[in-house]
Amino acid sequence: MQTAVASRLSPSKVRRAFSLVELMVVTVIVVILAGLVAGVVVKAVEASRTSTTLTTMEIIKSGLNKQLQETVDATKKNTGCKSRIDVRQTEASFSRNN
Repeated sequence: MQTAVASRLSPSKVRRAFSLVELMVVTVIVVILAGLVAGVVVKAVEASRTSTTLTTMEIIKSGLNKQLQETVDATKKNTGCKSRIDVRQTEASFSRNN
């Protein structure tokens, strides 16, 4: 009966179904591409976390430097000291000691 239906249709309207092998090949290609994309996404997320951590540490450092300078300024005001302590020099000496 299928041959009767196929003979009534013109050759341009007859559809050929995909074979199982063709479907498996396409599936394997899609899985490989998904694996590649997943690897790239994992690397991008890790780079984002690293960047966020470094930015947070820079913000903490800036806040600590500001706090140190304000403390030094307040101490000089209260004691009448005329010298100015440079925060960068204090950082450098602290790094050398530790």
